[in-house]
Amino acid sequence: SQWPRGEQAAFEVHPVSTVAHDGIVHVADRVYRSAWVDLRLQNQTIGRLYVSTLLSDAYASALAHIANAQIAVVNDGRLISGTLTGAAARDFDRTVAVRGLQEGTVDLTGESFAFRRLVSMGEVSFYALGSIDALSEAGTTAALRALALVGLGAMLLAFAGSVWLAQTI
Repeated sequence: SQWPRGEQAAFEVHPVSTVAHDGIVHVADRVYRSAWVDLRLQNQTIGRLYVSTLLSDAYASALAHIANAQIAVVNDGRLISGTLTGAAARDFDRTVAVRGLQEGTVDLTGESFAFRRLVSMGEVSFYALGSIDALSEAGTTAALRALALVGLGAMLLAFAGSVWLAQTI
């Protein structure tokens, strides 16, 4: 039920540029990324073939898997899909999407994220986000584990030195 079945759908394509063959298509309340080619017969254009993909959470999840990052899709200053959870998505919509920011850091539900606009196609922008806190937590955990091993090694060496010293006196 994403594209109206069995009926003609009126749509308007917003090309990325005047020579582009991809852009944004609006059908009802849905937004699609579309690519097209002209159909030609004997050097005459007789039509156009469109291939369109709904800019949905499923599409954003596929992009997130490829990019290894959270994804947010913004249409005309409003978050329309992505991989952020409810509260984080609302925070992103309110702080980044509405302002059309290019890149930076933002606090989403108490967690710090770095974000960057990857590409814009007309009024639609694709953002990649990464949790700064999650990355720093992994690094901090690894560093603390290494320090604990060094501390344990130092304590074992001190114990061995104490035993040796006690036996020699």
